[in-house]
Amino acid sequence: AAAVRYDGGAQLQRAAGRDLLRFAGSGRLSGTILDLGCGTGFLTGELLSREPETETVIALDLAYTMLQMTRCKLSASGPDKNRRKLAYLCADAELLPISAHSLDGLFSNLALQWCNSLEKVLSDFKRILKPGSPLVFSTFGTESLRELKNAWASIDAYSHVNEFYDQSEIRQLLEQAGFTDL
Repeated sequence: AAAVRYDGGAQLQRAAGRDLLRFAGSGRLSGTILDLGCGTGFLTGELLSREPETETVIALDLAYTMLQMTRCKLSASGPDKNRRKLAYLCADAELLPISAHSLDGLFSNLALQWCNSLEKVLSDFKRILKPGSPLVFSTFGTESLRELKNAWASIDAYSHVNEFYDQSEIRQLLEQAGFTDL
């Protein structure tokens, strides 16, 4: 329901996404890329603009209305060739309907913290990525949103903010899934 207003409040997500794109650098993500949790398509558009490295970007989001926003934004602003390089997929990150070893890269900005089982999700990422293909993602850590947690703690005892994995836990889950060169 918030898809139309989403970009107005997504400054943190955009800043993290820009940092993640800089980290990924030029040429690291090429071929067929999955943008998992694409939201309204801000970073999808950035991935598409990486000519000539990017052959296809698959914009995936659980919320159909977010995919509609992505489609509207990118078809209005992008040239015709970008439309041929873009696919849309409404799916759950925990139940990916993607063939094994079919992706050249996976990009996800601040989406994995919503998954119930990061262990299963990372194993599935390993399944759908071609051997040696990069997984580039950002997620919140244990200190993320600390101020928000403290503010809610002064109001009641209910946990209003998710608990997040720490860096060593994420590293361990990645290694268990078979990822190397972390």
